Amino acid sequence: MRTSNKILAGTFIAVLLIITGIHLGLYAKYKSNDFVTMKYLHEERFDSYPLKGIESVSLSGLQNVTIIPSDTARVEIEKNGDRRLVHDFASGVLTIKGDTTITNNNGMAERIRSWRNVIIYLPLHQDIKSDDCEITIKGGLDSLKAPSVSASMNETTLHVGFGQRSDNISGNYFNKLSITKYSHGNFDMSEYAVVRDISMDLTSSGFEDNNASFGSITVNADSSSTVKLNGRNIAKTKFTLK
Repeated sequence: MRTSNKILAGTFIAVLLIITGIHLGLYAKYKSNDFVTMKYLHEERFDSYPLKGIESVSLSGLQNVTIIPSDTARVEIEKNGDRRLVHDFASGVLTIKGDTTITNNNGMAERIRSWRNVIIYLPLHQDIKSDDCEITIKGGLDSLKAPSVSASMNETTLHVGFGQRSDNISGNYFNKLSITKYSHGNFDMSEYAVVRDISMDLTSSGFEDNNASFGSITVNADSSSTVKLNGRNIAKTKFTLK
């Protein structure tokens, strides 16, 4: 056998031995449950608090909030971050405050949001109030598990539904969205959201449907607000101007 062929054969055998060793090592870890799972990493990153009997949520000064429908209500707050969050749960109300007021060099006061992640798991009927936040509300897996949301929001950016195609199977169904007061913010839907009924009251705010599917739409808006709808949703919309 030529020297070059011997080298190739030796290299091939060495690679096979390495691959075999890796597989044996992984199998041994699997049998001994010696894996660091994504669930474990998530639990290491977040503190979790139960929310038995929750009725409503009040949020202030939070940049990264995700709300997910769930049979078991709880809140998860990222352990490490730029600013300490103040949270309280009493009389059925969850309150989380993350903003800090600072004074700029020009003497003007400025509110600074906290960027720490907050994940809130809520029942199918949700009552949410927010001020100076960015929030994503995710839907149910199907129409039978579609949440109904009542919300009053100020200076809040709101995203409704999953934004990525790969997440579409994970839940984008909503029963009724009642945005009773939406002031000085921007509100958009996931392209894949399916909503039975939505009503919104807009003041100096913007709304974009992103081709989401609706059964009916009611919009009450002032002259400073903007509403962007595709053709099929315009026909389903009742407009009033305040």
